Amino acid sequence: MSKAKKTEEKDRIPNMELILIGSFFACFLFWAVSKCSVTQSKYEQEAALNTPKEIVDTTVVQKEIAPTPSDKPVKKVPKTKTIIKEVALLYAVVDGLKLRTGPTRDSSIVKELTLNEPIYFLNEVSDFKEKINMGTYIADEPWIKIRTKKGHEGWVYGAGVNYYKVAAKVVEETSDFEN
Repeated sequence: MSKAKKTEEKDRIPNMELILIGSFFACFLFWAVSKCSVTQSKYEQEAALNTPKEIVDTTVVQKEIAPTPSDKPVKKVPKTKTIIKEVALLYAVVDGLKLRTGPTRDSSIVKELTLNEPIYFLNEVSDFKEKINMGTYIADEPWIKIRTKKGHEGWVYGAGVNYYKVAAKVVEETSDFEN
């Protein structure tokens, strides 16, 4: 075999390897994108099913029916119109979070919420923020209007709720031992 032919064969092998690697990468990329799309759509469907819904307005509308020449009486059939609105589910992340009648600390207390108690966000937020000492940090959050599962409505401080549950209560122990 001539030297030029050997060199040409050596150049072809790396080119073939690059083509194989490139095609493998393209296949992998196609598979990963399709897998992510399927997973994302599955999560979106689960979220749509798990999103709490609340009936906002139910009204009864009477429909007039023209009299007929027959002897039979005509009944008026009521129609109902139901509007369903999605509400966000939040969790109390502070044990003993106070549900108040208004968005201030001076408002009367309606109820104390327990840790990880599910509550519904009613899409109302105070126009102002308030700084409150949360123990380990000072939060600067607005007040938000919520409803409990038992139907209590009121305002809670924004730093006391979250979209995620807290794993467990954190108990800090201090020791006053001197060596």
